[in-house]
Amino acid sequence: MSNSINKDTEYYYAGEFGFFNVILLPILEKYNGKKITIHTFPDYCYIIKNLFDDKFECFEIKLAKLRLLNNCVENEDYKIKYKSIETLLKCGEIWQMNNFDKISKVISTNFIPDDISEFVCYFPRFRDSGSVSTNFTLRNSTNSECEYILNLLNPKYKTIILGKETLQFDYTKYDTYKIEDIEKSIYYLKNCKFLISNDSGYIDFAKNCGCKNIMIIRPIEDYHFKFNPFNTTLYNIDEISQLESLI
Repeated sequence: MSNSINKDTEYYYAGEFGFFNVILLPILEKYNGKKITIHTFPDYCYIIKNLFDDKFECFEIKLAKLRLLNNCVENEDYKIKYKSIETLLKCGEIWQMNNFDKISKVISTNFIPDDISEFVCYFPRFRDSGSVSTNFTLRNSTNSECEYILNLLNPKYKTIILGKETLQFDYTKYDTYKIEDIEKSIYYLKNCKFLISNDSGYIDFAKNCGCKNIMIIRPIEDYHFKFNPFNTTLYNIDEISQLESLI
């Protein structure tokens, strides 16, 4: 992290992954002001550098449980030192928008796995909301739901479980790998036959990686079906049993 702080050029972002992918990245692509420094999560830094090379300085925030909602920072020191990047870019509310800008190219990777046989991806959500919230509760997976999905997939496909969620069931008994690395995740999202995901900002990341087909379990936010930068085919899965006919 830089020793001297310039409050006119140094900002932080510790918000949601969906907001980052849908709103922030297209704005950063169009940004043509003075060079700024962005302090944000490691994976966000990777994506910014991936898309924009050295257009921005990017420093990794390495603090646990840094965010719950947009602009929610556990360490108040960041709020004291830096402004939120939304104050510079004047971002709109993702939930209220009908039209979206998009990045001009997909997020890319140089990673190629040894095994390039056909596979599918699955993002199960086990998130602690930190409060009682119907929306957070509905977005989360249960152990039985995850095992039901993996049992459907297991006879047909190798499955890549993505994300940094702490799983509470034995996924190793299935034909699957668990991948947390951001660079590897980009490859798998771009090249999978389809992604099954709970309602999450991870869906928006998958779209920006060029994922071809996404099955969204219990979608809550309508914008998921409006923001579609690279023509992903999207499926609304209200009942988990609908998956059986799709896969």
